[in-house]
Amino acid sequence: MNMSGKNCGYRYLIFGVLFGASFPIFATLVISHTEGVSFMEAHHQNYLLWIIDLAPFVLGVVFYFIGIKRGEIIELNNKLKGRVEEGEEALLETQEALVHSARLSALGEMSAGIAHEINNPLAIIGGYVIKINKMIKEETVDNKVLKFCVEKQQKSLNRIQKIVSSLRKASKDGEADPFEIVNVKDMVDEAMEFGEARLRNHDISFSIENASEDIEIEGQFVQLTQVILNLVNNAHDAIFEMPGDKWIKLVIEDAGEDVLITLRDSGLGIPEDIAEKILEPFFTTKAVGSGTGLGLSLCNGIIMKHQGEIKLNPECVNTEFIIRLPKKQKTAEDKAYSRAS
Repeated sequence: MNMSGKNCGYRYLIFGVLFGASFPIFATLVISHTEGVSFMEAHHQNYLLWIIDLAPFVLGVVFYFIGIKRGEIIELNNKLKGRVEEGEEALLETQEALVHSARLSALGEMSAGIAHEINNPLAIIGGYVIKINKMIKEETVDNKVLKFCVEKQQKSLNRIQKIVSSLRKASKDGEADPFEIVNVKDMVDEAMEFGEARLRNHDISFSIENASEDIEIEGQFVQLTQVILNLVNNAHDAIFEMPGDKWIKLVIEDAGEDVLITLRDSGLGIPEDIAEKILEPFFTTKAVGSGTGLGLSLCNGIIMKHQGEIKLNPECVNTEFIIRLPKKQKTAEDKAYSRAS
């Protein structure tokens, strides 16, 4: 309630006067009853009651100033509350901007691989265009050869279209997307559509095990794809400068009511002191300017939103993250029933 100091003071003044007026009335009634005289006689004969008559005035003034102070406090509290709400909105906007920045940063890191993936089919298209032009100039057009060239060009164009489509999905927020039935293998394939190119550029092999076409979960396709992409990017950044054999393995397992997605790389694990903080926002072991520290925090938020969990496996000799996701999202009624039983 918006209440100024004076308005509150007036209300308290009325209360103080009414409250103070009860004192002389009550005292006069007690004296008249004790001495066996009338109310008016008791009042006129007792000088102490004349002093008590000042109570409404005194209490009215006291309560008036108390009311003013209370009103000022309420006003100040409302202003502070408004500033806090404004601050929370600004913080939320900043967080959203940082998350979007982290997402675009990850795409920026893969830009070389993406460019390579697009340049390859473009080079193929260019080669077949030169071949067709040569046949036209030499007037040696063969319908079978022409059909073959067009089909190869179409295949390359489809490849480019698929890469661009994947890029658009990866840069999209996807937070407001509805939950739907998601094929886990399709989700991984989408993430690796251009993510794999970056791995190939640094001689990092990537493999998927137990990639059954039948494993499905209820979730947000774009958001879950971003989780896989973030984990793969982190694995790449951790091992691409390491000597020797470099690899990333992703395993999909059907675990009854849940699906387990395990991503393991050839790294040598993560120290315990770092592992404890690894899912915290803005925590990063990368050099300044090389990472926002939001990648794993973003993954954790998305997985929690899907009623799942993501954790680092401390028992693995390499670096291994395990994601557990329910096949079906629990409703509020399901959760209540689960707690009751």
